[in-house]
Amino acid sequence: MIETNYFQIEDLVVNAENDRHGILKNELEAVNWLLKNKRDAMRSLAKDIAEQKRIYEPPLIKKTGNKKYTVFDGNRRITCLKLLLGFFNDLFLEDKEYYDKLSQDYNCKDDLPKQIQCQISDDQDEIDTIIQRRHAPTNTGEKRINWSPYEKENFLERTGRSNKINFAKKIQDMLHREGFLNENESIKSSTFNRLFSSNLLRERVGLTIKNNDIYFLIQDRNKIMTVLSYIARLLNSGKITLTDVWSNATKNNVLDKIELEGLLPTAQEKIDYQNQQMDDVIDFMSDKQSEAANKQTQNSSVISNPPKKVPPKLSRPHILPPHLECPKHGKNLPSKIYNLFLELQYHLDIQRHLISSSVAFRVLIELLTHAYAKKHDIEFQKDERLSSKIDRVYKTMPAKFQTDNSSFLKNLSQKNSYFSTGTMNAFVHSTDSVPIAADLIRLADNFEKYISALVEDLNSEQ
Repeated sequence: MIETNYFQIEDLVVNAENDRHGILKNELEAVNWLLKNKRDAMRSLAKDIAEQKRIYEPPLIKKTGNKKYTVFDGNRRITCLKLLLGFFNDLFLEDKEYYDKLSQDYNCKDDLPKQIQCQISDDQDEIDTIIQRRHAPTNTGEKRINWSPYEKENFLERTGRSNKINFAKKIQDMLHREGFLNENESIKSSTFNRLFSSNLLRERVGLTIKNNDIYFLIQDRNKIMTVLSYIARLLNSGKITLTDVWSNATKNNVLDKIELEGLLPTAQEKIDYQNQQMDDVIDFMSDKQSEAANKQTQNSSVISNPPKKVPPKLSRPHILPPHLECPKHGKNLPSKIYNLFLELQYHLDIQRHLISSSVAFRVLIELLTHAYAKKHDIEFQKDERLSSKIDRVYKTMPAKFQTDNSSFLKNLSQKNSYFSTGTMNAFVHSTDSVPIAADLIRLADNFEKYISALVEDLNSEQ
């Protein structure tokens, strides 16, 4: 009867009569035979164990006396584990230097298990039957049916483990490069890849993969990178977990919620981009066809229409830049600050929600200032002005921050400066003061280092 239990690695003996090599003298000879005759396979297996810090299939063992157990299936796994753990340090073994270096490179000696789960049986006939069915099946009923390439790819896509392209790494590199994630932020690769395990799911955020490369499906690439950085931060904060991306239904539920927040590209944006690409192709062909005719008139004077004035394009659609570190909800930061920060960074479009953005920004500055003051025991007067509060908080910050940002307070206190707190107060209380979108972004840029310093301090538990 097969039983399952945990056994110490030191009590497991590599089988000197393994069917791979026949009868040898002892464990040492069996290990040496594997290292010499299965060199590449053993190296690959050891590297995988060093990376994973575990083995996934329990060996099959039998008790052989003196509290020792002979391994009948899983000898390569046990050999690699023993080598990485340094069990044969005092002995000369084939290729041993490779395993010593591997253990050092991955610093895995302390993390590898010292006991593992094994299947154990005292019935040799039962053990031989199991080994036969696993390694030497005699009829079709015993044989394992290997997955076809289509079946294998279905599994890899469902779990996000396909090695064709590391989607999460590609996206992370892009978001870092474009400033949508700061250098300290990373993407939880396995969960992110699992969420976007198929092109149908990737297309919902405006991307597709062709020939192992990423293509955009809408004109506004910043919109795509904004939603991807938003999802990355939801993963990092635990708002999206592995449970949420377990099946296609739950993955679509996650994207449905984000779509309701207005962050996903619309079908019309994708259609417009496709039409634009077709127009570009047609224009290119037309230009080529008329190129010869145009050469004849190159030296003639041509009266061109004056260029149309185009309003300046905003540097970003939301008041807070996407690379700003997001507050972490905790004892120093109430959820209101966290949610308000996300609204200003991802949801409130400046052009469509100009007044709401300006008012919410003013509220965020005051709430962050108060949260910092509370943490550092700074007491404000009942009717103290926001500019005074910021000034007092500013002066408690590190000297280097004050030196590098000396113009910040100067701009803040000038009555006629657009960057002053008076401007922000007018957004809230004045019936006539309406901000200009580009100026509002400049105002936020002036506060960026102040906001970053507060968030970094409040995210710290110290």
